[in-house]
Amino acid sequence: MPLKQNQESILDLYQTQELRMAELYTAFARRFSMDREFWQRMAREERLHARIVSSLKTAAAKGVLLFDPGRVDTHDIAAMTARIETLMHQGAQEVMDRVMALSHAMEIESSLVESGVFTQFKALTDKAREVLRRLNNESLDHAAWVRRVLDSDATFPDAPLQAGGHLIWTESLSVNDSRLDDQHRLLFALINDLADLRLSGAPRETLLKVVQRMIAFSDAHFGSEDDVMIASDFPRFDAHRLEHQLFLGQIRRFLNDYSAGREQLSDEILAFLKRWWFHHTAQSDRQYALWILEHGRQA
Repeated sequence: MPLKQNQESILDLYQTQELRMAELYTAFARRFSMDREFWQRMAREERLHARIVSSLKTAAAKGVLLFDPGRVDTHDIAAMTARIETLMHQGAQEVMDRVMALSHAMEIESSLVESGVFTQFKALTDKAREVLRRLNNESLDHAAWVRRVLDSDATFPDAPLQAGGHLIWTESLSVNDSRLDDQHRLLFALINDLADLRLSGAPRETLLKVVQRMIAFSDAHFGSEDDVMIASDFPRFDAHRLEHQLFLGQIRRFLNDYSAGREQLSDEILAFLKRWWFHHTAQSDRQYALWILEHGRQA
């Protein structure tokens, strides 16, 4: 059965919306280098979704699946697409920061999930059902990915600092493990050293060595924490390890760009490091510390 004109129009609008989302995420990848791979992956999947919507339109026209637009209003889809285009312009003009970009992406992805775009099809073949299942799951995944990045660091307020902008380690940050506490102290000191060296005008090569040392030590420290969490059967181990992986991915991307001269050690980067480490230690690490106090470690 041929598609009705309003059905065809809605699918065309959905396809355009997916393409605009890909363009927006590509713009974010250029704008926010620390999250480049994350935004590029999002953009690739949105382009793929646009192609799949086109194939769904063809399949619906052939009767392989049914499309019921329900209460979908073309004006709502067009309005969201127009909003995405506005965000693209704002991103190009550099009038939004990293947190704003993530928040806007969260709003867009959540809107798509709530609208249930891909639940409005009824597949008549196994292959069509699998395509729809994949699209629906990936839409849910996108919202979850953005939320994880937001939760990992972007929504944290500024860390409390000493005079001179130094991170402060106090006993309130202790995780009741002297080895891990010492590692946290050293990581705080490395970030303070990095800030001081940049302020004093140290050459790029010197700053690069400190960044490399900080990344290597962070990686080793995360391994130590993993061992502690596994030994205590900490129930949020997977989520905690994901925070580690996201951080290392972000800072390694910065290192690559900094080494190639494409990035500078900016106030924004230093603020990110201070903010992330303080809140990760004070909040996420505190969770496993409290768990161990209550449940102990496995033998």
